[in-house]
Amino acid sequence: MSLRVFEFQCPCGNIFDDLVQPDVKTLACPKCKRDSKRILSAPRFDIRMGVDPVGNPTMGAKWARQHEQTRKIEEKRARDNGPGVWGSNGADVRR
Repeated sequence: MSLRVFEFQCPCGNIFDDLVQPDVKTLACPKCKRDSKRILSAPRFDIRMGVDPVGNPTMGAKWARQHEQTRKIEEKRARDNGPGVWGSNGADVRR
């Protein structure tokens, strides 16, 4: 089994966390050495989760920005060289 971090609360009021196996329900308190019960803790998350360093609020926005840029490049190539002349990767597909 893998180890996970769980929070425990002791009758003395001490709340602590420890890295234990998921089946561990009680653990000795580091202060008073009495048995402490595992408690349900609030989820922890990073508020920056999903934010791209470039400033896009989500990965979906990053995808949309990249595809918008690609669309603009392809439209410019079509205006400059005629439709269907250049592939999406910039290769000349004229035969």
